[in-house]
Amino acid sequence: MNVIVKMDQSLTMYIAEYTNVRKLTCLTSDNLYMMPESFIGPTFNDWTTLIDIEKIENYLKFDEKWRLCMAVCGYVFLFHYVSKMGQTSKEFRVSRDQFNDIVISVRHNLIQIAQSISKELRERFPRDELLESISVGIPSIYWNIEKEIDSLKVDFLSKFNILVHHFGRHVKVQGEEIGGILDSSKLYQQDFCFTHAMSNQFHVLVKPIEYGTIIKLWTILGESQYLQENMLEYLKLVDLCQTTILRSMENGRMFSAP
Repeated sequence: MNVIVKMDQSLTMYIAEYTNVRKLTCLTSDNLYMMPESFIGPTFNDWTTLIDIEKIENYLKFDEKWRLCMAVCGYVFLFHYVSKMGQTSKEFRVSRDQFNDIVISVRHNLIQIAQSISKELRERFPRDELLESISVGIPSIYWNIEKEIDSLKVDFLSKFNILVHHFGRHVKVQGEEIGGILDSSKLYQQDFCFTHAMSNQFHVLVKPIEYGTIIKLWTILGESQYLQENMLEYLKLVDLCQTTILRSMENGRMFSAP
């Protein structure tokens, strides 16, 4: 989580670039806590040692009455837990069975925390498919000249359809039909001009991750009279694609607010 928070607060982290970071974080969390093989491996070496009371190097032990204790420098410290019943509470020593229950409870709580984190990360911003599609407005992360032209065209068409459906669909509000943010018919008419402009601009970005590069590029493109006449709808789309830079949790909350 520290990694994703640090990356999200970068001055150059656009919302379209967030999807890969989110995917990796959720995948890591799922593998660590929500898979059959969870709670094992190098990450959990200390945890495995801690709960294996039989290991000699473990400082946790059971005494002769099978009570959990910790032996340090000749001193023995007994563990206890507090059971609450209504307004009263009572203290008990931790037995072998109760220790096993505690281990199960800790695992259960960690799984619930991991599930909550994954759920929040997935719900805070749009779904992965839309975020990946938004990337078409950022040449440095999508219009890579190393990609094969045919596969790029197929991939663009797939992303294009997602964007048209999301930003171009009409909705009804209190019985009144409201048009989409973008005109889907114009997007279809202008797609050739847009793809041509994008593939030609990739090599211009010598330092694509430098702060302000993308904004400067689209400011220049937006001043072109020819492009304003031939792909105006895509200029609007690009504004939607890159007006949001994460930078802070406050920006994140504003973007995900209803």
